[in-house]
Amino acid sequence: MGDTPSSSFGLSWLSKTRLAQFVFQAPSTQKKVAGATNNTMLLFLIMKRLNTTSEKTSLNMPWLSFTIFLGSALLFLILGAVPDTLIYNRTAIENGEIWRLLSSHFVHCDLAHLGWNITALFILGSLLEQRLGTRLLGLLAISCIGVSSWLWFFKTDLTLYCGLSGILNGLFSALLFILWRENKHPVLPLIGIAAVVKSIVEASTQQALFTHLSWDSVPGAHGAGMIAGCLYFFITMVPKETIPRTRFSTAYRMEHCGQDL
Repeated sequence: MGDTPSSSFGLSWLSKTRLAQFVFQAPSTQKKVAGATNNTMLLFLIMKRLNTTSEKTSLNMPWLSFTIFLGSALLFLILGAVPDTLIYNRTAIENGEIWRLLSSHFVHCDLAHLGWNITALFILGSLLEQRLGTRLLGLLAISCIGVSSWLWFFKTDLTLYCGLSGILNGLFSALLFILWRENKHPVLPLIGIAAVVKSIVEASTQQALFTHLSWDSVPGAHGAGMIAGCLYFFITMVPKETIPRTRFSTAYRMEHCGQDL
């Protein structure tokens, strides 16, 4: 959010909580769904129907995801909406308050913003943590760096920002690639295409779809997060042996190493 008006253990646990009831049943707030939440809920329903579990996944409680979920909720309960010392504030960052580049992602503009974002965080985080373990922290860090870098270097006219939606799009895009590698479900590419189209439409209109919160949305942050998530997957998850050898690299080894290739 930017300047003011201008089947796993984790998923089973979530479905039994009041938070899930807030997401799926609260009629007065359903039109306020945040940027990455529509995509997340669709992916959630697909995962419930896949009925396949990767051999590398764990059914333990996703404590890392739950800790971040709980921490964001506590920040809101203790400090309230848009705490002045933690939000992204370009002027304050220029004066040395660089912690805002991190903290701004975990504070929110209102209760609906908080509820949708941390619900999506727990769903995506649970699915990813069962596959990546503590490497989820690396994905969170890259997504955070990607979104904050975009805000700082490419959105120089933006003064204020807060919220998890940019990072959520990073988690979402990385998870789509991981799930596709696991089971090749035909709906997954369609979800990815829909997410990309949605991001392009939002960026071109400068208005997030389906979002009606107390702060204006920053659609470009969603795209920056998606790109960061894709980069994480291709840098860390794609096996090196799948990269084809080029003619240049083969000729170089034959000439300098005498290898019989």
